Amino acid sequence: MSAALLVELGIFVLPDVQPELEQGGAASSETPLIEEKEERPQPVTLPRFESLSPTSSESVVGARLKIRLARLHLEQEANDKQEAREAKERAQKRELEHKLAIRTLEIEAETKLKLRKLELENAAMQTPTSIRHAPLSEHYDVRRRVALPQFRETEGITKPAIRRLARRGGVKHISGLIYEETRGVLKVFLENVIRDAVTYIEHAKKKTVTALDVVYALKRQCRTLYGFGG
Repeated sequence: MSAALLVELGIFVLPDVQPELEQGGAASSETPLIEEKEERPQPVTLPRFESLSPTSSESVVGARLKIRLARLHLEQEANDKQEAREAKERAQKRELEHKLAIRTLEIEAETKLKLRKLELENAAMQTPTSIRHAPLSEHYDVRRRVALPQFRETEGITKPAIRRLARRGGVKHISGLIYEETRGVLKVFLENVIRDAVTYIEHAKKKTVTALDVVYALKRQCRTLYGFGG
């Protein structure tokens, strides 16, 4: 604000300046006129500062407390939002890991299935035609149609017997059904031989079965162990 405006509002009052004495410093003989006092408006001033009263102190403390509570409330809301965000991220991470594990298991299962399919296809390509033929409509019991040759003491697993088996083609050209039936015949035959040998050693009160006991059991059965006659 300018000084003129302050004077106009009555905030500041300028002092009256008396006229200086003329030459020689002689005082004027004229009697000074009594000036009438002009009524001036009261200057506008700031309110007088008063010390804090107990009531104002309590209001300040209450305001500070409210500010503190509001700040704590905002901090609590921020913490809650942060915890909720972290919990959501953890849940999404667990869900992704679960989906990844399931997909991994599916891929492993598909891979094993494809490998097994390839193995079966490869085995089917390498299987002989004689084994893959359709089974006979009528069950063929080889035990009823094959007569075992008579036992000979000189017969056994000898080189001539092996040569005869090789000349006949071995087991490669025997059909699957005949092969299984032959195994069944040999199994029954061996069971009878073993039962006979065990009965003999129990009757003779022996502890173990010797090779000679097996030979005698074969003689009693009137069969050879392999059945390749001369």
